[in-house]
Amino acid sequence: MRPIARRSLAHVALLGCIVTLPACGDGPLQPGGGSSLRMSIDGQQWTAVSVTANNINGIVGTGAADLAGVGFGFAFQGSTTGTYMIAANSPTNATYSEGGNGWAATSAGGSGTITVTTLNAERVAGTFTFQVNAVGQHMPATRSITNGVFDIEF
Repeated sequence: MRPIARRSLAHVALLGCIVTLPACGDGPLQPGGGSSLRMSIDGQQWTAVSVTANNINGIVGTGAADLAGVGFGFAFQGSTTGTYMIAANSPTNATYSEGGNGWAATSAGGSGTITVTTLNAERVAGTFTFQVNAVGQHMPATRSITNGVFDIEF
């Protein structure tokens, strides 16, 4: 498969998961529930109340949201644990949305890594960090996503 096609598949997996967030994976988190995702956004702690993940033909897409309408997701292509980086011709990507504005890290801009510590038929877990760029002319032009931790059941 050509790199552009893989990148497109990863984007479709990510967008499909975010758009269908309530229907994917675990849904709303319950105390003691099976999925979680938390991170810092520009230094402010954020915890998702709804988390999902899909693994479709080796493309893992995640989505997370809170009750205020903040959304976050990332995707990567891989079938093993390890570190996946955003780079030229890489299908790894991340998106963040808040207040109708969006930011993204893709092979066309932004940066980041996903370190996967668990990947099997039941779950995906690990850590992440991203520098996402505004999609459009809104401010701030970049957002820093750090201290990301996820553990999501498929």
